[in-house]
Amino acid sequence: MSEELTRVVTWSDLVDRRPVRAEVEGVPLVVIRLGDEAHVLHRLCPHRGADLAEGTIEGTEIVCAEHGWGFQCATGESEAIAGADIKRFRVWVNQPLDEVQIDAAEARAFREDQVDAIAYDL
Repeated sequence: MSEELTRVVTWSDLVDRRPVRAEVEGVPLVVIRLGDEAHVLHRLCPHRGADLAEGTIEGTEIVCAEHGWGFQCATGESEAIAGADIKRFRVWVNQPLDEVQIDAAEARAFREDQVDAIAYDL
């Protein structure tokens, strides 16, 4: 299956270690630049839905400003709270276009899974 790459943000606009809000296919995202790498994660903290773009970068983690939960930028994993991981999307940095890109199909599938999970919980 080929990827359906779509622009998330402009690479040269990213400031190292400063989270940025974005959205693709209705999915709220946070984009983090760590040196020469970009990471794209689901933007909502699983604890209470806080906006992770309001958080800070500590080491290689993004830390939620609301309650201090931390998630590895490279994986979305929470080392402190078992099972509280967030989705990390595969990322492409397209230097000629100066873009950070993700697969739009992956974002759509994630959004649909979230809707299904909410419907199941009702």
